[in-house]
Amino acid sequence: MTENSNPFWAFSLDRYRRDGVPEQCLIIQDRGGADVNFALFLLWLGSAVRSVNPETGLDTIRAHVADWTQDVVVPLRTVRRTLKGREDPTKGSFELLRSQIKKVELDSERIEQDLLYRLWQTDGPCFAEPCGDPADKVMLANLSLYIASLSVGDPELDCAAETLARLCV
Repeated sequence: MTENSNPFWAFSLDRYRRDGVPEQCLIIQDRGGADVNFALFLLWLGSAVRSVNPETGLDTIRAHVADWTQDVVVPLRTVRRTLKGREDPTKGSFELLRSQIKKVELDSERIEQDLLYRLWQTDGPCFAEPCGDPADKVMLANLSLYIASLSVGDPELDCAAETLARLCV
């Protein structure tokens, strides 16, 4: 699949380049255990004025990518983060390995996003029909539903979700 054939991936790349977006994504990931690709998917849906079915949508979407995320994306991220800042007696080998892992991690995230996009194309019951609400409101509603499902209860996560939704409009 080319970059342009998946509008969700294009959306994610565009939004992640915006000032403040990476920082807000890391807050919801590190403080709340959120999957950033999942959050970006919900924002992308909202940008198309599509909401998640509040009854079953989150669970279905989560289950669709859970194995891939837990078995591939998270371990790659863990290894990359482990190497960051570690004393490197080999004078650069650790950083070279870290940069290679970072590329593979990004490739694994791209696959996760392809899986999410394909789900959107095929599983109508996960998603509600377009509504009359403006995109920014639907984006925030989708992301807020997800943040609430994490059951962390951290007010900073709600603030980060609001900021992230605003930055991604």
